[in-house]
Amino acid sequence: MEFKDTGTEDFKKRMVLAVCYAGSDRSKYIREELDKRGYIASNGGVLKNHNYVTEDDLTNIGSLIFSSKYEQIEFNKNRKLKDAVDRNGINVFVMDITESEKERAIGSNSVNNLKIKISKQLDGLGFQDLQA
Repeated sequence: MEFKDTGTEDFKKRMVLAVCYAGSDRSKYIREELDKRGYIASNGGVLKNHNYVTEDDLTNIGSLIFSSKYEQIEFNKNRKLKDAVDRNGINVFVMDITESEKERAIGSNSVNNLKIKISKQLDGLGFQDLQA
């Protein structure tokens, strides 16, 4: 991703929403890494009543990152949310960070390894450090 324009479009491209199941751990780790890289990130989930993503959350973002394919499938079941993504021209990315992998990382006290995997996957998706 290249961000040379300093106007509204550049700002929107820097706005990213990370989505996991409950909108807590995985999406939070993704958001934290994106923040370190100079993006303006937020996080949410697809589990209703737990930091659930709303249409308003999709208004001014340039990119939506799902922690895994499962969350993307769950998200797309809500037609209003799917339509908002299409209507707003939001770029959609899918990582491979599953809920069970997160549980194992927490259980074995290896969350740092999970965060390293998140960092590498963000690199692969093109979310480079904007501050470098």
